[in-house]
Amino acid sequence: MPEIELKKIIQQTIRFLLTIGLLILVYRGKNWARILSVILFSLGILGAIIGLITIKTAPVNKTPLIVMILVYSIAVYHFWFSKSFKAFFDYQGMITKT
Repeated sequence: MPEIELKKIIQQTIRFLLTIGLLILVYRGKNWARILSVILFSLGILGAIIGLITIKTAPVNKTPLIVMILVYSIAVYHFWFSKSFKAFFDYQGMITKT
């Protein structure tokens, strides 16, 4: 059974909490959080594509990278291009400002 490293658990917990915090700020209509999310998701897509190309393993082992590319691409589409999200985001921004 593999050993669980406390340092990695703490690191991933902090990363998860920061991600949740960023998404809450996007939900509340903070434009800087939306832009930062799109940048981070785009970097994730780029990293997954590079990994997909450079990792020499069976195609089935590349499935998580393909899923990551798909999920992050959908997130970028919704946060940056979707008209319905833009309308919701504008509405949330108006609520926050009042």
